[in-house]
Amino acid sequence: MTPRLLLITRDEPDLIARATAAARAGGPRVAVLLRRPRATAVNAQRLADALAPHGTPLLVHSADAVAASHAGLHLRDGARTPPGWPRDGKLIGRSCHDAAGLARAADYAVLSPVKAVPGKRRPLGWRRFEALAAACKHPVYALGGLEPIDAASARAAGAAGIAGIRWWLKAPSTEDAVRRALDAWGD
Repeated sequence: MTPRLLLITRDEPDLIARATAAARAGGPRVAVLLRRPRATAVNAQRLADALAPHGTPLLVHSADAVAASHAGLHLRDGARTPPGWPRDGKLIGRSCHDAAGLARAADYAVLSPVKAVPGKRRPLGWRRFEALAAACKHPVYALGGLEPIDAASARAAGAAGIAGIRWWLKAPSTEDAVRRALDAWGD
């Protein structure tokens, strides 16, 4: 099953508790991306262990953390896969902002920003997102200024799912936020 939600986080103090709550609410329909480039292998392993019983995949930016935790690797736009990195069936994803980035995607891509986000580039909008996602041969997740209710618009625009940071980390209840997004998606 392709996860419908890609929940992005850093090494927050309550990371394990929030990610476990999200996994409990969504199981394999949720994936967690530990975005902090210097995420330690120990933290990645603890997070992977907490998510595993729920079938929730973990993705990380650090190749060292990938090796220790058996997580997938997520690359920044323009980054290269580390030389000699053993794929071993692990997912490789990429953050993208345009068609050139999407052309470099491996297993999935995160395309942003769809909506306005302070301090980020000009938003794509749903029509541009749809055109770019349709031209990509891999699943594309929508990111940028989205809320759980935007899952329906993302699905209509051909997204594989929605990615998010603030909407799930700032929610009073992580489980409720995840359920709202999954309900809006319609699976």
